[in-house]
Order: sequence, then C-alpha cells, then structure tokens
Amino acid sequence: MALDLYYFISTLPSLKATGEGAPKLAEFLARCHEALSEQECAMLAALSLCPPTSVSVADLGNAVVREWYGWQIAMRNAIVVWRARSLKTDARKFLREGDSGSYSGDLKRLTAVLEEKSTWRRQQGWEALQWAKLEELEPLNRFCFDTLVLYALKLQLLETHRRYSAEAGKAVFEEIIKARLAEAAAHRVQTEG
Repeated sequence: MALDLYYFISTLPSLKATGEGAPKLAEFLARCHEALSEQECAMLAALSLCPPTSVSVADLGNAVVREWYGWQIAMRNAIVVWRARSLKTDARKFLREGDSGSYSGDLKRLTAVLEEKSTWRRQQGWEALQWAKLEELEPLNRFCFDTLVLYALKLQLLETHRRYSAEAGKAVFEEIIKARLAEAAAHRVQTEG
C-alpha cells in the first residue's frame, strides 16, 4: 500500500495558486480510490475549507486537519470581530471556541487584508492567506496521507477562486442583462399592445 501511495502522489500534477493545470476536486476524489482505503477517501471527501460546527477540532484524528481547522477558526473569529466592530454590534455570540494566540502573524496579515477598500482585493487576500497556510502545513515527507489532505483543501480553494473569476462574473452579468432585457421587452409589448 505504501508503494501505491508513493506512486499515486507522484502522478498528481503540482498545484499553483493560479489554478493552472489543476484537476477538479471531483476528479481527484475519484482517482483516490485507486490507492486509498474507503475510510481515507471518505475523510478526504468530508474535508472543508470551513471548519465543521458539529465536530470539535480536538476530536479530529489527523494533526494537519486539526491545525487547518484551528487556524480557520482563529481567522474567522477575527473576521467576525472586524465585521461586528464596523456594524457596531456584539461579536461574542458569533465567535467559535478556539485558540488565536499562536497565529498573531497571520492575524496581522488578515487585518491588512480586511482593511482593503475593494471587496475583490479582500477576497484575493483571504485566498492568498489560506494558500500560504496550506503551503506552510506541507510535510517534509511528501509521500504521506497529509499531502493528499492538503491537496484536497487546495483544490477546494481553487474551485472557490474559479467561482469568483472574471469569466464567471462576466457570465453571471450577461445572464442578468439577458433576463432584464427579456423583462423589458415583455413589458414594452404589454404597454404598447
């Protein structure tokens, strides 16, 4: 099985933050059945960029997943506090239990991202912070299950980025315009006829 894992990981394309050449998450998960147990495949399929609320981070068995979710909770708590401050509301009821003390450098970078005036720049900054954290978590020995955990999370991040791409935005914009033109044409016919 170790040899299968070594071969499987070595056949995966390298991932870049731009997403060039990256497979879709569904394709990756389908290929995982070639080298992994059903339990490992299920764990990869259950991963999320956002920590689950139903499971305590401390209860997760994988150290990389625990670190990722702990970091996400700290970052998302900081976002909640920042938004609550701008809305002049109490953030405490929205905060999740977690330790933010060990992420002071990342929290400073997040603060700089949140202070961006452009929503698009904030989104890009948030994605860049997440990508950097995933890169930081890469194990020294790449040929292990943790590499696949990080690979799956990176693919999720890239799919999020694709949804917010200029092409996707243009397609949504064109659909909105098309729908509004159809409504205007229907309204024009009704008022003229």
